[in-house]
Amino acid sequence: MARLNGWKRIGIIVSVAWIFSAGIFVYNKEDFLYAYQVVAAVPACKALDAAGGDAYVSPSDECKQGKVDFLNAFNDRVLEVAASAFIPVPLGWGVAYLILFLVNWVRRGFNAVRR
Repeated sequence: MARLNGWKRIGIIVSVAWIFSAGIFVYNKEDFLYAYQVVAAVPACKALDAAGGDAYVSPSDECKQGKVDFLNAFNDRVLEVAASAFIPVPLGWGVAYLILFLVNWVRRGFNAVRR
């Protein structure tokens, strides 16, 4: 197996750091947004009991649909965190190798003119 040069080692370290930091950042951002949705939806699910004035959870369709929407949003959050953490890594490596290829191609062109 070929040894990795210093730039490839730096790339691996940056890739791993990106996966963890982007995953944590997006998870925390989405967690805040979904927590806000839940807090905003609680008053819609509560109503005053006409007799006693106590709050109770409404069995209305709107409240049930809100619970289903929240669970679907949670599943979407997991996919968004994974996508934001893992998709940029191969794209970044591809861009880095494309830039290296182009730089070497241009350098070979200048070296051919000197000969």
